[in-house]
Amino acid sequence: MKYSTEERWLLLRFLARASFGYARSSIKNCVKFLIGRKTYYNDHDLFFRQYVFHVTRIRRITRITCPGLIGEGPGSQALMLMHAISFARASGLDYVHTPFSCIAHANGREEEWSSVWEQLFNLGAGEVPCEAPRHKVVSYCHNFPDLELCFGWHSRRDDLTAHFRASLTDFRRKFYLVNPKRITAEVTVAVHIRRGEVSASRYNHLFTSTETTLRTLADAVSILDARGMKYKVSVYSEGNAVDLAEVALPGVELSRYRIGPYSAGNSIDPAGTTPSAPNGAAFIEIAGSRAMRELIEADVLIMAKSSFSYYAAYISDGIKIFEPYAVPLDDWILRSPDGSFDRAAFERQLFLLLQAKALAASNTTDP
Repeated sequence: MKYSTEERWLLLRFLARASFGYARSSIKNCVKFLIGRKTYYNDHDLFFRQYVFHVTRIRRITRITCPGLIGEGPGSQALMLMHAISFARASGLDYVHTPFSCIAHANGREEEWSSVWEQLFNLGAGEVPCEAPRHKVVSYCHNFPDLELCFGWHSRRDDLTAHFRASLTDFRRKFYLVNPKRITAEVTVAVHIRRGEVSASRYNHLFTSTETTLRTLADAVSILDARGMKYKVSVYSEGNAVDLAEVALPGVELSRYRIGPYSAGNSIDPAGTTPSAPNGAAFIEIAGSRAMRELIEADVLIMAKSSFSYYAAYISDGIKIFEPYAVPLDDWILRSPDGSFDRAAFERQLFLLLQAKALAASNTTDP
């Protein structure tokens, strides 16, 4: 494997930093051993040792897994796992599957919460279970920047991105194995609005104003109206009635799901009650897994800057209108900061979407 001058420098810096961390952990573990306490190496220390064994050919790195990061929600965990599988395939490694076990913000028992998402995403379908001890398999989620560097991807990130995009067909296949497609007569428009932990003053780089979202929705609906089409608009958010006051429009269904750490707290209602949206329209309380599936099934998905949105968009067959956040696909339609987008591109994709819906409907009714 050939490394550029920059990569050699970065690799030397990684080895210096990691060797210092490993030496410090080894000293601590020696003390623990002497006083009868259990020793422990974190995932970074283990990877350093695994990589040293790899380059010295004592024991090659052949397997990676993705046990998940504490504090990350379902969308983030799913994207990380997808990248782990794609990285393994691109690097000639074996991916061995670790089921979700620590998805953050559990509604109810953590085991049941993680199991719901494991079954919905179905990313472990067909993968070999991870049964190796920690020191014999690399944790991708804890080490992916160093893994990319050590396996020569630092200067070839575009190639790695291309591998990820090529893997999406398989990720979609896995999802639809357990979530059969549902066809609707009307065009379904799903709008994801990120609120709760995100606001104009908190994590504002992930915030999209309601005004921007309404401009996008209005432009999409005007195209559907011009064609005389039946459609249904649904908004999905963790926000409260105040957050979504301007979105509570006639004919717009507001669905609230709970995932983030602010979902059950004062972001919804300081009194702990279930608020109604303005204009007398009540929220529909739904499970996060249902919100995810309905975003995926939407014919038109207006995305937020969110892993939740991006996972749905990767699996969806609908029209996607996005803002830059993670890796987009070529057919996604970029929306401007003011909410406008390429209407001609939307109309072209709408034509193809309607053809596909008609074909799918005829296939379900044919004897």
